Amino acid sequence: MSRASLQSSDHDFGSNGKGKGLGSQDDLESSDSETRNAMSVWFAQRAAALCTRKQLLKRLPILEWLPKYNGEKAVSDLIAGITVGLTVIPQAIAYADVANLPPQYGLYSAFVGCFVYCFFGSSKDITIGPTAIMALMTAEHVHSGPEGPAFAVLLAFLSGLIIFVLGALQLGFVIDFISIPVTAGFTSAAAITIASSQVKGLFGLEITKHSHIEGVQGTWIDIVKNFKSFRYQDTILGFICIVVLLLLRITRNVNWFDSIEDLDEPTSCQIQCNRLGTMGRRIMGKLVWVVATARNAVIVIVCLLIAMGFDPEPQPPGSRNTTFILTGEIDTGLPPVGLPPFSTETMDFSGMVKTLGSAIAIIPMIAILESVAIAKAFAGGKPVDASQEMIALGLCNIGGSFFSSMPTTGSFSRTAVNAASGVKTTFGGIYTGALVILALAFLMDYCCFIPKATLSAVIITAVIFSVEYEVVRPMWRSKNIFAQSMNVVVDSAFPNPGGAVDPLLLDGHVNSNNVTNPV
Repeated sequence: MSRASLQSSDHDFGSNGKGKGLGSQDDLESSDSETRNAMSVWFAQRAAALCTRKQLLKRLPILEWLPKYNGEKAVSDLIAGITVGLTVIPQAIAYADVANLPPQYGLYSAFVGCFVYCFFGSSKDITIGPTAIMALMTAEHVHSGPEGPAFAVLLAFLSGLIIFVLGALQLGFVIDFISIPVTAGFTSAAAITIASSQVKGLFGLEITKHSHIEGVQGTWIDIVKNFKSFRYQDTILGFICIVVLLLLRITRNVNWFDSIEDLDEPTSCQIQCNRLGTMGRRIMGKLVWVVATARNAVIVIVCLLIAMGFDPEPQPPGSRNTTFILTGEIDTGLPPVGLPPFSTETMDFSGMVKTLGSAIAIIPMIAILESVAIAKAFAGGKPVDASQEMIALGLCNIGGSFFSSMPTTGSFSRTAVNAASGVKTTFGGIYTGALVILALAFLMDYCCFIPKATLSAVIITAVIFSVEYEVVRPMWRSKNIFAQSMNVVVDSAFPNPGGAVDPLLLDGHVNSNNVTNPV
Protein backbone atom coordinates (compact mmCIF):
# COMPACT_ATOMS: atom_id res chain seq x y z
CA MET A 1 0.00 0.00 0.00
CA SER A 2 1.40 3.44 -0.92
CA ARG A 3 2.17 6.16 1.61
CA ALA A 4 -0.52 8.36 0.07
CA SER A 5 -3.14 5.66 0.59
CA LEU A 6 -2.14 5.24 4.30
CA GLN A 7 -2.32 8.99 4.90
CA SER A 8 -5.71 9.10 3.23
CA SER A 9 -6.91 6.18 5.34
CA ASP A 10 -5.64 7.81 8.56
CA HIS A 11 -7.34 11.07 7.63
CA ASP A 12 -10.63 9.30 6.99
CA PHE A 13 -10.41 7.37 10.27
CA GLY A 14 -9.71 10.49 12.27
CA SER A 15 -12.46 12.48 10.69
CA ASN A 16 -14.95 9.65 11.08
CA GLY A 17 -14.03 9.11 14.71
CA LYS A 18 -14.34 12.81 15.44
CA GLY A 19 -17.68 12.90 13.67
CA LYS A 20 -19.01 10.02 15.74
CA GLY A 21 -17.87 11.73 18.96
CA LEU A 22 -19.60 14.94 18.05
CA GLY A 23 -22.69 12.97 17.10
CA SER A 24 -22.82 11.27 20.56
CA GLN A 25 -22.48 14.60 22.35
CA ASP A 26 -25.24 16.09 20.24
CA ASP A 27 -27.45 13.11 21.05
CA LEU A 28 -26.87 13.62 24.79
CA GLU A 29 -27.67 17.29 24.59
CA SER A 30 -30.78 16.49 22.59
CA SER A 31 -31.84 13.89 25.15
CA ASP A 32 -31.34 16.31 28.04
CA SER A 33 -33.34 18.93 26.19
CA GLU A 34 -36.20 16.49 25.61
CA THR A 35 -36.17 15.49 29.29
CA ARG A 36 -36.32 19.10 30.41
CA ASN A 37 -39.13 19.78 27.97
CA ALA A 38 -41.05 16.74 29.20
CA MET A 39 -40.62 17.83 32.82
CA SER A 40 -41.71 21.35 31.96
CA VAL A 41 -44.80 20.00 30.24
CA TRP A 42 -45.59 17.75 33.24
CA PHE A 43 -45.23 20.59 35.75
CA ALA A 44 -47.31 22.85 33.51
CA GLN A 45 -50.04 20.20 33.33
CA ARG A 46 -49.96 19.72 37.12
CA ALA A 47 -50.11 23.46 37.68
CA ALA A 48 -53.01 23.74 35.24
CA ALA A 49 -54.80 20.89 37.02
CA LEU A 50 -54.32 22.60 40.39
CA CYS A 51 -55.65 25.87 39.03
CA THR A 52 -58.98 24.43 37.99
CA ARG A 53 -62.08 25.58 39.81
CA LYS A 54 -62.62 22.11 41.27
CA GLN A 55 -59.13 21.94 42.74
CA LEU A 56 -59.30 25.50 43.99
CA LEU A 57 -62.53 24.79 45.88
CA LYS A 58 -60.97 21.59 47.20
CA ARG A 59 -57.86 23.36 48.54
CA LEU A 60 -59.72 26.46 49.76
CA PRO A 61 -63.07 25.16 51.04
CA ILE A 62 -64.03 28.65 52.24
CA LEU A 63 -64.63 29.64 48.60
CA GLU A 64 -67.39 27.06 48.39
CA TRP A 65 -69.48 28.06 51.41
CA LEU A 66 -68.70 31.78 51.72
CA PRO A 67 -70.92 32.88 48.75
CA LYS A 68 -73.84 31.05 50.42
CA TYR A 69 -73.22 32.58 53.85
CA ASN A 70 -76.20 34.34 55.42
CA GLY A 71 -77.40 35.89 58.66
CA GLU A 72 -78.86 32.67 60.05
CA LYS A 73 -75.56 30.84 59.65
CA ALA A 74 -73.68 33.82 61.12
CA VAL A 75 -75.79 33.74 64.31
CA SER A 76 -75.30 29.98 64.67
CA ASP A 77 -71.55 30.32 64.17
CA LEU A 78 -71.40 33.18 66.69
CA ILE A 79 -73.15 31.15 69.40
CA ALA A 80 -71.02 28.07 68.72
CA GLY A 81 -67.78 30.07 68.52
CA ILE A 82 -68.35 31.82 71.86
CA THR A 83 -69.38 28.55 73.51
CA VAL A 84 -66.21 26.81 72.30
CA GLY A 85 -64.16 29.85 73.33
CA LEU A 86 -65.46 29.62 76.89
CA THR A 87 -64.46 25.96 76.87
CA VAL A 88 -60.99 26.33 75.37
CA ILE A 89 -59.73 29.14 77.64
CA PRO A 90 -59.64 27.10 80.89
CA GLN A 91 -58.59 23.96 79.00
CA ALA A 92 -55.70 25.75 77.30
CA ILE A 93 -54.36 27.07 80.59
CA ALA A 94 -54.62 23.58 82.09
CA TYR A 95 -52.98 21.86 79.10
CA ALA A 96 -50.04 24.26 79.28
CA ASP A 97 -49.42 22.90 82.77
CA VAL A 98 -49.56 19.34 81.41
CA ALA A 99 -46.94 20.32 78.80
CA ASN A 100 -44.69 21.83 81.51
CA LEU A 101 -45.05 25.27 79.92
CA PRO A 102 -46.09 28.64 81.39
CA PRO A 103 -49.91 29.04 81.41
CA GLN A 104 -49.98 31.72 78.70
CA TYR A 105 -48.53 29.30 76.13
CA GLY A 106 -51.73 27.30 76.24
CA LEU A 107 -53.65 30.38 75.12
CA TYR A 108 -50.98 31.25 72.56
CA SER A 109 -51.80 27.87 71.00
CA ALA A 110 -55.57 28.34 71.03
CA PHE A 111 -56.33 31.03 68.45
CA VAL A 112 -54.11 30.82 65.33
CA GLY A 113 -55.36 27.34 64.43
CA CYS A 114 -58.96 28.61 64.60
CA PHE A 115 -58.21 31.35 62.07
CA VAL A 116 -56.19 29.21 59.65
CA TYR A 117 -58.61 26.28 59.71
CA CYS A 118 -61.46 28.61 58.77
CA PHE A 119 -59.87 29.01 55.32
CA PHE A 120 -58.36 25.57 54.68
CA GLY A 121 -60.43 23.17 56.81
CA SER A 122 -63.02 20.92 55.22
CA SER A 123 -64.96 19.94 58.37
CA LYS A 124 -67.26 22.57 59.85
CA ASP A 125 -67.21 20.99 63.31
CA ILE A 126 -63.49 20.59 64.02
CA THR A 127 -61.74 23.05 66.33
CA ILE A 128 -57.93 23.16 66.27
CA GLY A 129 -55.99 23.94 69.43
CA PRO A 130 -54.11 22.42 72.35
CA THR A 131 -55.22 18.96 73.44
CA ALA A 132 -54.38 16.69 76.34
CA ILE A 133 -52.51 14.18 74.17
CA MET A 134 -50.47 16.85 72.38
CA ALA A 135 -49.63 18.45 75.73
CA LEU A 136 -48.52 15.12 77.15
CA MET A 137 -46.34 14.31 74.15
CA THR A 138 -44.84 17.80 74.24
CA ALA A 139 -43.98 17.37 77.93
CA GLU A 140 -42.32 14.04 77.20
CA HIS A 141 -39.92 15.53 74.65
CA VAL A 142 -39.48 19.16 75.70
CA HIS A 143 -37.14 20.23 78.48
CA SER A 144 -38.71 22.11 81.36
CA GLY A 145 -37.05 25.36 82.29
CA PRO A 146 -36.50 28.74 80.65
CA GLU A 147 -35.65 27.20 77.25
CA GLY A 148 -38.57 24.78 77.25
CA PRO A 149 -40.97 27.06 75.35
CA ALA A 150 -38.42 27.49 72.54
CA PHE A 151 -38.31 23.71 72.01
CA ALA A 152 -42.12 23.50 72.07
CA VAL A 153 -42.50 26.24 69.45
CA LEU A 154 -39.85 24.69 67.19
CA LEU A 155 -41.59 21.34 67.57
CA ALA A 156 -44.85 22.94 66.42
CA PHE A 157 -43.12 24.38 63.34
CA LEU A 158 -41.37 21.15 62.35
CA SER A 159 -44.49 19.07 63.00
CA GLY A 160 -46.58 21.42 60.88
CA LEU A 161 -44.04 21.31 58.09
CA ILE A 162 -44.05 17.50 58.03
CA ILE A 163 -47.85 17.31 58.17
CA PHE A 164 -48.20 19.84 55.35
CA VAL A 165 -45.71 18.00 53.11
CA LEU A 166 -47.46 14.67 53.70
CA GLY A 167 -50.80 16.25 52.82
CA ALA A 168 -49.39 17.95 49.72
CA LEU A 169 -48.08 14.55 48.57
CA GLN A 170 -51.63 13.17 48.88
CA LEU A 171 -50.68 10.58 51.52
CA GLY A 172 -53.93 10.85 53.46
CA PHE A 173 -54.86 7.29 52.49
CA VAL A 174 -52.15 5.98 54.85
CA ILE A 175 -54.43 6.81 57.81
CA ASP A 176 -56.78 4.03 56.73
CA PHE A 177 -54.08 1.44 57.49
CA ILE A 178 -53.96 2.35 61.20
CA SER A 179 -56.29 -0.04 62.99
CA ILE A 180 -58.93 0.96 65.52
CA PRO A 181 -57.41 -1.12 68.38
CA VAL A 182 -54.11 0.72 67.96
CA THR A 183 -55.86 4.07 68.15
CA ALA A 184 -58.02 3.00 71.09
CA GLY A 185 -55.03 1.65 72.99
CA PHE A 186 -53.00 4.79 72.50
CA THR A 187 -55.87 7.11 73.41
CA SER A 188 -56.76 5.12 76.52
CA ALA A 189 -53.16 4.96 77.73
CA ALA A 190 -52.72 8.70 77.20
CA ALA A 191 -55.95 9.43 79.11
CA ILE A 192 -54.81 7.32 82.08
CA THR A 193 -51.40 8.98 82.07
CA ILE A 194 -52.84 12.49 81.92
CA ALA A 195 -55.43 11.85 84.64
CA SER A 196 -52.73 10.37 86.89
CA SER A 197 -50.52 13.41 86.40
CA GLN A 198 -53.33 15.68 87.68
CA VAL A 199 -53.84 13.87 90.99
CA LYS A 200 -51.00 15.94 92.46
CA GLY A 201 -52.85 19.19 91.78
CA LEU A 202 -56.16 17.73 92.90
CA PHE A 203 -54.80 17.04 96.40
CA GLY A 204 -52.47 20.05 96.50
CA LEU A 205 -49.40 17.82 96.92
CA GLU A 206 -45.84 19.08 97.02
CA ILE A 207 -43.57 16.48 95.39
CA THR A 208 -40.25 16.56 97.23
CA LYS A 209 -39.41 12.84 97.20
CA HIS A 210 -39.02 11.57 93.63
CA SER A 211 -38.99 7.91 92.66
CA HIS A 212 -37.18 8.61 89.35
CA ILE A 213 -39.35 5.97 87.68
CA GLU A 214 -40.88 6.87 84.32
CA GLY A 215 -44.54 6.51 83.45
CA VAL A 216 -47.74 6.08 85.43
CA GLN A 217 -46.14 3.82 87.99
CA GLY A 218 -43.58 6.49 88.94
CA THR A 219 -46.33 9.12 89.14
CA TRP A 220 -48.34 7.11 91.64
CA ILE A 221 -45.25 6.20 93.68
CA ASP A 222 -44.45 9.91 93.98
CA ILE A 223 -48.06 10.60 95.02
CA VAL A 224 -47.97 7.95 97.76
CA LYS A 225 -44.54 9.03 99.03
CA ASN A 226 -45.58 12.69 99.26
CA PHE A 227 -49.21 12.27 100.31
CA LYS A 228 -48.51 13.75 103.75
CA SER A 229 -48.23 17.15 102.05
CA PHE A 230 -51.85 17.13 100.86
CA ARG A 231 -54.02 20.19 101.61
CA TYR A 232 -57.63 19.66 102.65
CA GLN A 233 -58.75 22.98 101.08
CA ASP A 234 -57.54 21.99 97.61
CA THR A 235 -58.81 18.44 98.03
CA ILE A 236 -62.34 19.53 98.96
CA LEU A 237 -62.45 22.12 96.19
CA GLY A 238 -61.11 19.68 93.59
CA PHE A 239 -63.62 16.92 94.35
CA ILE A 240 -66.53 19.36 94.49
CA CYS A 241 -65.50 20.61 91.04
CA ILE A 242 -65.35 17.04 89.69
CA VAL A 243 -68.82 16.21 91.03
CA VAL A 244 -70.34 19.43 89.67
CA LEU A 245 -68.68 19.01 86.27
CA LEU A 246 -69.95 15.43 85.94
CA LEU A 247 -73.46 16.47 86.98
CA LEU A 248 -73.47 19.33 84.48
CA ARG A 249 -72.23 16.93 81.79
CA ILE A 250 -75.28 14.74 82.45
CA THR A 251 -77.61 17.74 82.66
CA ARG A 252 -76.74 18.87 79.14
CA ASN A 253 -78.85 16.08 77.62
CA VAL A 254 -81.83 16.05 79.98
CA ASN A 255 -85.39 16.20 78.62
CA TRP A 256 -86.97 18.00 81.55
CA PHE A 257 -88.19 20.86 79.39
CA ASP A 258 -89.84 18.77 76.66
CA SER A 259 -93.58 19.10 76.19
CA ILE A 260 -95.53 16.41 78.08
CA GLU A 261 -98.49 16.47 75.69
CA ASP A 262 -97.12 13.65 73.54
CA LEU A 263 -95.62 11.64 76.44
CA ASP A 264 -97.40 8.60 77.87
CA GLU A 265 -95.63 8.64 81.24
CA PRO A 266 -93.94 11.99 81.92
CA THR A 267 -91.51 12.17 84.80
CA SER A 268 -92.08 14.31 87.87
CA CYS A 269 -89.37 16.74 86.69
CA GLN A 270 -91.08 17.14 83.31
CA ILE A 271 -94.42 17.78 85.01
CA GLN A 272 -92.94 20.45 87.26
CA CYS A 273 -91.02 22.13 84.41
CA ASN A 274 -94.11 22.22 82.18
CA ARG A 275 -95.75 24.55 84.67
CA LEU A 276 -93.39 27.26 83.37
CA GLY A 277 -95.29 27.51 80.10
CA THR A 278 -93.98 27.19 76.57
CA MET A 279 -91.80 30.30 76.62
CA GLY A 280 -90.49 29.60 80.11
CA ARG A 281 -89.58 26.03 79.20
CA ARG A 282 -87.77 27.20 76.08
CA ILE A 283 -85.76 29.84 77.97
CA MET A 284 -84.86 27.53 80.85
CA GLY A 285 -83.96 24.74 78.45
CA LYS A 286 -81.55 27.01 76.56
CA LEU A 287 -80.10 28.37 79.80
CA VAL A 288 -79.46 24.92 81.25
CA TRP A 289 -77.92 23.77 77.98
CA VAL A 290 -75.58 26.80 77.79
CA VAL A 291 -74.44 26.41 81.41
CA ALA A 292 -73.91 22.66 80.98
CA THR A 293 -72.05 23.08 77.70
CA ALA A 294 -69.81 25.86 79.03
CA ARG A 295 -69.42 24.08 82.37
CA ASN A 296 -65.63 24.31 82.38
CA ALA A 297 -65.72 28.08 82.06
CA VAL A 298 -68.51 28.38 84.65
CA ILE A 299 -66.62 26.30 87.22
CA VAL A 300 -63.35 28.14 86.59
CA ILE A 301 -64.99 31.57 86.94
CA VAL A 302 -66.81 30.62 90.15
CA CYS A 303 -63.68 29.13 91.72
CA LEU A 304 -61.64 32.13 90.57
CA LEU A 305 -64.01 34.49 92.38
CA ILE A 306 -63.93 32.34 95.53
CA ALA A 307 -60.11 32.23 95.53
CA MET A 308 -59.92 35.97 94.89
CA GLY A 309 -62.21 36.55 97.88
CA PHE A 310 -59.88 34.62 100.17
CA ASP A 311 -56.58 35.95 98.74
CA PRO A 312 -57.04 39.18 96.78
CA GLU A 313 -53.31 39.74 96.21
CA PRO A 314 -51.61 38.00 93.22
CA GLN A 315 -49.10 35.32 94.20
CA PRO A 316 -46.17 33.69 92.36
CA PRO A 317 -46.90 30.32 90.70
CA GLY A 318 -47.01 27.38 93.10
CA SER A 319 -47.15 29.48 96.28
CA ARG A 320 -48.50 27.52 99.27
CA ASN A 321 -49.19 30.60 101.37
CA THR A 322 -52.73 31.00 100.07
CA THR A 323 -56.03 29.29 100.88
CA PHE A 324 -55.86 27.39 97.59
CA ILE A 325 -52.77 26.77 95.47
CA LEU A 326 -53.25 29.20 92.58
CA THR A 327 -52.06 29.30 88.99
CA GLY A 328 -50.05 32.41 89.83
CA GLU A 329 -49.11 35.43 87.80
CA ILE A 330 -49.52 34.99 84.02
CA ASP A 331 -47.90 37.21 81.41
CA THR A 332 -50.49 39.60 80.04
CA GLY A 333 -50.77 40.56 76.38
CA LEU A 334 -50.58 38.99 72.96
CA PRO A 335 -47.70 36.66 72.09
CA PRO A 336 -44.61 38.01 70.32
CA VAL A 337 -44.83 37.58 66.55
CA GLY A 338 -41.72 36.30 64.78
CA LEU A 339 -39.92 33.32 63.31
CA PRO A 340 -39.79 30.14 65.39
CA PRO A 341 -36.63 29.86 67.50
CA PHE A 342 -34.05 27.92 65.48
CA SER A 343 -31.47 28.25 68.26
CA THR A 344 -31.18 29.11 71.93
CA GLU A 345 -28.48 30.73 74.01
CA THR A 346 -26.93 27.35 74.71
CA MET A 347 -27.82 25.27 71.65
CA ASP A 348 -27.86 25.60 67.86
CA PHE A 349 -30.50 24.24 65.48
CA SER A 350 -28.91 20.82 65.05
CA GLY A 351 -28.66 20.46 68.83
CA MET A 352 -32.32 21.35 69.27
CA VAL A 353 -33.36 18.84 66.62
CA LYS A 354 -31.22 16.17 68.27
CA THR A 355 -32.81 16.98 71.63
CA LEU A 356 -36.33 16.71 70.22
CA GLY A 357 -35.38 13.38 68.66
CA SER A 358 -38.22 11.04 67.76
CA ALA A 359 -40.84 13.64 68.70
CA ILE A 360 -40.35 15.25 65.28
CA ALA A 361 -41.79 12.09 63.70
CA ILE A 362 -44.14 10.88 66.44
CA ILE A 363 -46.10 14.07 67.15
CA PRO A 364 -47.05 14.73 63.48
CA MET A 365 -48.38 11.19 63.18
CA ILE A 366 -50.42 11.49 66.37
CA ALA A 367 -51.74 14.90 65.36
CA ILE A 368 -52.83 13.60 61.94
CA LEU A 369 -54.43 10.50 63.42
CA GLU A 370 -56.36 12.48 66.03
CA SER A 371 -57.57 15.20 63.68
CA VAL A 372 -58.60 12.93 60.80
CA ALA A 373 -60.33 10.51 63.17
CA ILE A 374 -62.39 13.38 64.60
CA ALA A 375 -63.23 14.63 61.09
CA LYS A 376 -64.52 11.17 60.16
CA ALA A 377 -66.49 10.84 63.39
CA PHE A 378 -68.38 14.09 62.73
CA ALA A 379 -68.67 13.75 58.95
CA GLY A 380 -72.12 12.17 59.14
CA GLY A 381 -71.17 9.40 56.71
CA LYS A 382 -69.74 11.79 54.11
CA PRO A 383 -66.26 11.09 52.71
CA VAL A 384 -63.39 12.98 54.35
CA ASP A 385 -60.46 14.29 52.34
CA ALA A 386 -57.68 13.25 54.71
CA SER A 387 -55.00 14.91 52.58
CA GLN A 388 -56.78 18.28 52.74
CA GLU A 389 -57.19 17.90 56.51
CA MET A 390 -53.45 17.26 56.75
CA ILE A 391 -52.70 20.38 54.69
CA ALA A 392 -54.96 22.46 56.93
CA LEU A 393 -53.51 21.00 60.14
CA GLY A 394 -49.97 21.54 58.88
CA LEU A 395 -50.66 25.19 58.09
CA CYS A 396 -52.28 25.64 61.53
CA ASN A 397 -49.11 24.44 63.25
CA ILE A 398 -46.78 26.37 60.96
CA GLY A 399 -48.79 29.55 61.46
CA GLY A 400 -49.07 28.96 65.18
CA SER A 401 -45.29 28.62 65.56
CA PHE A 402 -44.97 32.29 64.53
CA PHE A 403 -47.12 33.15 67.58
CA SER A 404 -45.30 30.96 70.16
CA SER A 405 -47.71 28.02 69.88
CA MET A 406 -47.00 24.48 71.00
CA PRO A 407 -48.12 21.57 68.74
CA THR A 408 -51.88 21.51 68.17
CA THR A 409 -54.47 19.26 66.57
CA GLY A 410 -58.22 18.69 66.52
CA SER A 411 -59.91 18.48 69.93
CA PHE A 412 -62.62 15.84 70.29
CA SER A 413 -64.30 17.44 73.32
CA ARG A 414 -64.41 20.94 71.83
CA THR A 415 -65.47 19.57 68.44
CA ALA A 416 -68.38 17.83 70.16
CA VAL A 417 -69.30 21.13 71.85
CA ASN A 418 -69.03 22.92 68.52
CA ALA A 419 -71.31 20.43 66.79
CA ALA A 420 -73.82 20.43 69.66
CA SER A 421 -73.88 24.24 69.58
CA GLY A 422 -75.20 24.14 66.01
CA VAL A 423 -72.18 25.46 64.12
CA LYS A 424 -72.83 25.85 60.39
CA THR A 425 -69.40 26.65 58.92
CA THR A 426 -65.76 26.89 59.94
CA PHE A 427 -66.30 30.63 60.50
CA GLY A 428 -67.23 29.77 64.07
CA GLY A 429 -63.49 29.40 64.69
CA ILE A 430 -63.04 33.13 64.04
CA TYR A 431 -65.22 33.95 67.05
CA THR A 432 -63.40 31.38 69.19
CA GLY A 433 -60.00 32.80 68.26
CA ALA A 434 -61.19 36.37 68.84
CA LEU A 435 -62.43 35.45 72.33
CA VAL A 436 -59.05 33.90 73.20
CA ILE A 437 -57.27 37.07 72.01
CA LEU A 438 -59.57 39.19 74.20
CA ALA A 439 -58.74 36.96 77.16
CA LEU A 440 -55.01 37.34 76.51
CA ALA A 441 -55.29 41.10 76.22
CA PHE A 442 -57.59 41.89 79.15
CA LEU A 443 -58.25 38.90 81.45
CA MET A 444 -54.81 37.50 82.34
CA ASP A 445 -54.61 39.63 85.49
CA TYR A 446 -57.60 37.69 86.80
CA CYS A 447 -56.59 34.23 85.54
CA CYS A 448 -53.75 34.14 88.08
CA PHE A 449 -56.41 33.46 90.76
CA ILE A 450 -57.58 30.17 89.16
CA PRO A 451 -56.99 27.33 91.70
CA LYS A 452 -54.83 24.50 90.39
CA ALA A 453 -57.23 21.98 91.92
CA THR A 454 -59.96 23.38 89.66
CA LEU A 455 -57.78 23.00 86.55
CA SER A 456 -56.93 19.43 87.59
CA ALA A 457 -60.64 18.69 87.93
CA VAL A 458 -61.30 20.15 84.46
CA ILE A 459 -58.61 17.96 82.89
CA ILE A 460 -59.57 14.76 84.72
CA THR A 461 -63.27 15.07 83.80
CA ALA A 462 -62.28 15.79 80.20
CA VAL A 463 -59.96 12.81 79.69
CA ILE A 464 -61.57 10.02 81.69
CA PHE A 465 -64.14 9.52 78.95
CA SER A 466 -61.32 8.93 76.44
CA VAL A 467 -60.59 5.52 77.97
CA GLU A 468 -62.19 3.31 75.33
CA TYR A 469 -63.02 0.31 77.50
CA GLU A 470 -65.77 -0.70 75.06
CA VAL A 471 -63.06 -1.59 72.51
CA VAL A 472 -60.72 -3.39 74.89
CA ARG A 473 -63.34 -5.41 76.77
CA PRO A 474 -64.60 -7.60 73.86
CA MET A 475 -61.03 -8.17 72.69
CA TRP A 476 -60.05 -9.27 76.19
CA ARG A 477 -62.96 -11.69 76.42
CA SER A 478 -62.65 -13.16 72.93
CA LYS A 479 -58.92 -13.79 72.61
CA ASN A 480 -56.80 -15.37 75.33
CA ILE A 481 -53.69 -14.57 73.30
CA PHE A 482 -54.61 -10.88 73.46
CA ALA A 483 -54.93 -11.07 77.23
CA GLN A 484 -51.58 -12.81 77.52
CA SER A 485 -50.00 -10.16 75.28
CA MET A 486 -51.51 -7.44 77.45
CA ASN A 487 -50.08 -9.19 80.50
CA VAL A 488 -46.63 -8.98 78.94
CA VAL A 489 -47.12 -5.29 78.21
CA VAL A 490 -48.27 -4.63 81.78
CA ASP A 491 -45.31 -6.58 83.19
CA SER A 492 -42.99 -4.50 81.03
CA ALA A 493 -44.53 -1.19 82.03
CA PHE A 494 -45.05 -2.13 85.68
CA PRO A 495 -42.26 -4.58 86.57
CA ASN A 496 -42.62 -6.71 89.69
CA PRO A 497 -39.76 -5.56 91.92
CA GLY A 498 -39.80 -8.78 93.92
CA GLY A 499 -39.32 -10.94 90.87
CA ALA A 500 -42.26 -13.15 91.85
CA VAL A 501 -44.21 -15.13 89.32
CA ASP A 502 -47.19 -13.20 88.05
CA PRO A 503 -50.37 -14.85 89.35
CA LEU A 504 -52.43 -13.72 86.33
CA LEU A 505 -51.44 -16.71 84.22
CA LEU A 506 -53.32 -19.69 85.60
CA ASP A 507 -53.60 -23.10 83.89
CA GLY A 508 -52.51 -21.68 80.55
CA HIS A 509 -55.11 -18.92 80.43
CA VAL A 510 -55.68 -15.52 81.95
CA ASN A 511 -58.09 -15.24 84.82
CA SER A 512 -59.56 -11.85 84.05
CA ASN A 513 -61.23 -11.70 87.47
CA ASN A 514 -57.82 -11.27 89.09
CA VAL A 515 -56.70 -8.45 86.84
CA THR A 516 -56.43 -5.12 88.61
CA ASN A 517 -55.92 -1.75 87.06
CA PRO A 518 -52.31 -0.75 87.76
CA VAL A 519 -53.28 2.91 87.98
